[in-house]
Amino acid sequence: EVVVYDLEADQYSVWTQNDYRESDPKLSPDGSMIAYIATVNETGDPYYEDKVFVQRRGQAPKRVMADQAFEALDFAWDRAGTGLFILGNTGLRSDLYHYTSETGEVHQLSNGDHRLTDWVYDPDIDTHLARFETSDSPGDFFFSSQNGAFERLTDVYVEWAKNFKLPVQEAVQWSARDGSEIEGLLVFPIGYRDGQSYPLVTITHGGPRSSSQFGSWNMSRYVPVLAGQGYMVFLPNHRGGTGYGDAFMRDMYGGYFRNAHLDVMDGIDALIDRGLAHPDRLIKTGWSAGGHMVNKLITYTDRFKAASSGAGAADWRSMHGESDVRHSRAFMFGGSPWDKDAPLARYEADSPINEAWKVVTPTLFFSGANDERVPPTQSILMHRAVIAAGAQSSFYLMPGEPHGFGKPANQLFKINTDLAWFARYALDQTYDPVLPREAFEFDQEHDADRPESQGAQSQATEQ
Repeated sequence: EVVVYDLEADQYSVWTQNDYRESDPKLSPDGSMIAYIATVNETGDPYYEDKVFVQRRGQAPKRVMADQAFEALDFAWDRAGTGLFILGNTGLRSDLYHYTSETGEVHQLSNGDHRLTDWVYDPDIDTHLARFETSDSPGDFFFSSQNGAFERLTDVYVEWAKNFKLPVQEAVQWSARDGSEIEGLLVFPIGYRDGQSYPLVTITHGGPRSSSQFGSWNMSRYVPVLAGQGYMVFLPNHRGGTGYGDAFMRDMYGGYFRNAHLDVMDGIDALIDRGLAHPDRLIKTGWSAGGHMVNKLITYTDRFKAASSGAGAADWRSMHGESDVRHSRAFMFGGSPWDKDAPLARYEADSPINEAWKVVTPTLFFSGANDERVPPTQSILMHRAVIAAGAQSSFYLMPGEPHGFGKPANQLFKINTDLAWFARYALDQTYDPVLPREAFEFDQEHDADRPESQGAQSQATEQ
């Protein structure tokens, strides 16, 4: 609960009494209101998009921008205390908004094909500072004063588009088989030629309560590298993700794989119909929830020629007991697996391991030995089941790594291993990694630290 402590009076008061978590509560400048982020609706029901709530002491909270397709990422009271600045995700983009408490009026302060991140607001000088990621910049900093336009503050990446061949990114939309409109990000290969189809790497986001956005410079996806290797890259924002409204995100409420995997396949088919994606050179990859999706799709279809699953779930029942996060998944499946009258049938139906006998797609599996979110046993289960099904598979367990690989050597190892696997099975080619001389020399000196050399601490098997 939110507790407000009065320093002068040396006393505290409890402002909230509910059954949900209030994230990052902040007092208004005059101390008359609090604001916080919560993942509930107006009546406190769980599993809704993150929204800012505003509350006066002794009154019911108000859910800000409740009807907008919008996920609140961060917020701050404005200088006057009459409104809030809110950083929000709308799917492919994130922007800054101002909300006026009394009137409910919303004013958008930034707009464009970008991801606005690392935002801070200083009320003393009424100034915003933020970093903007775009297709041609990993993110320079910009500032804005008195709600004016954002102006460039740093120019670290201003010459990138001139100095490097950067892939073109565009928003794409398609109709799902049930008529729903779905959106995603399409990244064209370097040297793209109109009228030619390309091998397609489909990357699904983590979360699943998140979305892929313009820029996508994060190392786990290595989108520019794939584009430089001649791949078209597709990042679909399937149902279950955020930024598209409560109903869109709540599609996974009561069952994980209801429409999400179908949205991905429908998006791929839309790109094939446009002549952009080669139907016989489809590749699937993803990490965390993106890995869950890989594990599902290789059991659902034989259309992918190669796949790479990072920290993906295989059996939701054991995953519930092993993982450090269970609360949200209980809502997805309708309860915990150890409850009386537990929804075990739902857990079973959505577990990829139960249909792993169908897999024919050559699939890589990666996991961190210290991963508490999706423990390595999940990848071990899928890897062994895929081998038993007769498909090609390799599994790499990285010592010391948590849920996401943090060591650059392991990140580079995964990228090169993926590229070699994709080239071999999807393109019928060989791939030789190109490394800077310094990296090669370092690698030779520290060969004992490579994942293959870790003995019992690491597993790399292929059949």
